[in-house]
Amino acid sequence: MTPNRYRFRFRLGVLGGLALALGLQAWAVAAANQPEDTVIEFYRHISKGECDAAAGLSIGYSAERCRAIEFLRAPAKITRVGGHYGAESFVIVSYRVEFSRVEDGGKAQCNRVDRLKLVPKKGRWLIDWSSIIARNCSEPSESPTLEARPDPDGRRAPAEAAPSSPVIEPGPPPPMVEKTVEREAPAKGEAQDFEGLLRTWPQEELLGWPGSERIIPVQPPDTIPPAITNPKGKLPGVEGVYANSIRRVRLPKNQKLVALTFDLCEQADDRTGYDRNIVNFLRARRIPATFFAGGKWMRSHEDKALQLMADPRFEIGNHGWTHGNLRVLKGQPMLDQIVWTQAEYGSTVGGEE
Repeated sequence: MTPNRYRFRFRLGVLGGLALALGLQAWAVAAANQPEDTVIEFYRHISKGECDAAAGLSIGYSAERCRAIEFLRAPAKITRVGGHYGAESFVIVSYRVEFSRVEDGGKAQCNRVDRLKLVPKKGRWLIDWSSIIARNCSEPSESPTLEARPDPDGRRAPAEAAPSSPVIEPGPPPPMVEKTVEREAPAKGEAQDFEGLLRTWPQEELLGWPGSERIIPVQPPDTIPPAITNPKGKLPGVEGVYANSIRRVRLPKNQKLVALTFDLCEQADDRTGYDRNIVNFLRARRIPATFFAGGKWMRSHEDKALQLMADPRFEIGNHGWTHGNLRVLKGQPMLDQIVWTQAEYGSTVGGEE
């Protein structure tokens, strides 16, 4: 007869093996295909009018919704911004997409930032369409689009051109967090009352995820320039009094003032994080601040950059593309640090700089 303690150990072993198998299954799915691959394939099917195939890559997206699309510009950059690996794995990605579709009463045109969740099902990653959060819906730009026009039989013909190969920016592995997102508790008597455009984001997204502060080494170094290297508009001139370095500011008498500034920057060989605790502290106490953002940081943290831009108490400054030392750089490399960052700012907001 088997002693009870051995039965107990055997049951624990079975449960542990089951949990390990579930975890290995999630990693096997991740190795077989990346979530970004699913998003690319999903929009490729839509652009070709292959609506049943597109619906097969998602949960909750119908072929009918696909058939209402008149034209589409597929995402050029896909960024992984969060997730969890384990028994209930998921990955969250963010990207910009431009499209037009026919709706009741007219036509909807959008150039927006989407964020959605992918889950492992049937041996691959699938899009959970019910999780989608859309941002900044506006008139599409005048850049070339991939069009899919109806044929004489009323069915959509394939797009005239295949989408260009997207620049995939997977980012770091998803932080190992619980499904329930931690929330920062505001100071006593100071509730988080988000204002204006900030209300378009769910509160948990503004508060951020644990682990987002991590710095990830990047090898080989990322020296890829931005998709757009020149700002859309001419940069304004600087008044003579501000032309050189500002070493001090003369304050009014009997006043003690402090200007809070923070750097948001990445070098070519790292992917830095987002310090949610500092931002949440400032917002909870309604403290104004200036964030000097690097262009590469804005590219890898597009949604967080938009949130900071949307905050009425925050200002955004130019901190160079990769935190270049402007005392050492000369000529075109120095100019690229400044101009590329300004161009990335314009691409992030989707309008004039």
